[in-house]
Amino acid sequence: MDGLLGFFARRTRDPDLAADLTAAVKKLADAQRRGYAERRARRRLGMERIELTDADVARIEALGEEPAASVLVERLAPEQRDAVRARVVDGRSYADIASYQHVTEAVVRQRVSRGLASVRRRMGIRQ
Repeated sequence: MDGLLGFFARRTRDPDLAADLTAAVKKLADAQRRGYAERRARRRLGMERIELTDADVARIEALGEEPAASVLVERLAPEQRDAVRARVVDGRSYADIASYQHVTEAVVRQRVSRGLASVRRRMGIRQ
């Protein structure tokens, strides 16, 4: 897991976020292991597996193909995209971003807020 933690640390430049992302990956691995154990237990108990229809399978596959947050960030207006990247990915301060972009901190905060709200909306996350 150290390699994965290092990868996330390099990409996010935020130790807390890198640790959270690595923990999420561990949770995914745990869920996959639990799924294996649950399937074995279900077989031992003679429990029926839930049968999915073609429509169910198509819906699940479509959900798996929805764009990741990083793809959605790339689709933002350039000002929002640059502000979100600088703040969230690079971990830069609002003051630093404002100075670099020659705008006020309030403008940067607004761009980040609106950009993240747009990404959440496109992901179907309600606030």
